[in-house]
Amino acid sequence: MHHKMVIIIVLIIIGLTGIHSNDELMCNCSCCIDKQCRKISQNDFSVSTCGSCQSICQSKFSAACTKMSSTVSYKCTNGTMASRLLNEPDWIGEFRMTDDCDTESCCCLTDLVQFTRVNVNNLHIQGQFFGQCPRASLTIEDIYMMPNDFSANFNFLNRLVSAKLSSDSRTISFMETDNLACRYKAVRENAASMIAINWMFFILICGIVNVKNYII
Repeated sequence: MHHKMVIIIVLIIIGLTGIHSNDELMCNCSCCIDKQCRKISQNDFSVSTCGSCQSICQSKFSAACTKMSSTVSYKCTNGTMASRLLNEPDWIGEFRMTDDCDTESCCCLTDLVQFTRVNVNNLHIQGQFFGQCPRASLTIEDIYMMPNDFSANFNFLNRLVSAKLSSDSRTISFMETDNLACRYKAVRENAASMIAINWMFFILICGIVNVKNYII
């Protein structure tokens, strides 16, 4: 029984450690001119919220960026878990396209699509298309308005595409508004790590229940 208690305590400690490390938010600041950004903060620093990251960057570096005729921008990473706990949309990250798009009749996003925060109002999207596309250049690297909910419309290669982010921010479903048959999906690259975190929660709960039963 003693060994069982030791194992349970170790599992609980591992679970708490994993949860803490993934809940930390890191911030860095940049000066940007259009799509070109130069990091101005020497090192990333930890913050409690992405909102505080924005405030710190603006208060510390707005004057320096103005001198270079640029605007201050910020990047807040590892904020996925915090956004999900608050049930807020998290569009920032890398998403891997699935193979459910019909390239014989549709123009489909392929491989990896990157969503990067430019500033609080703008989102930079970079990706490639494959299939029946309207123009020779199949690469997009454009800035769009930052969505404020789980749905958004993007103009990709002169085609209006509706995008819907899942409630846990793990997947994005795309659909051409002019061709409803052209539907495809992308999965967040770190979704596997989030599954591991969920398993840690499960182990933690099981450990607590076992400890309670042991005490009783």
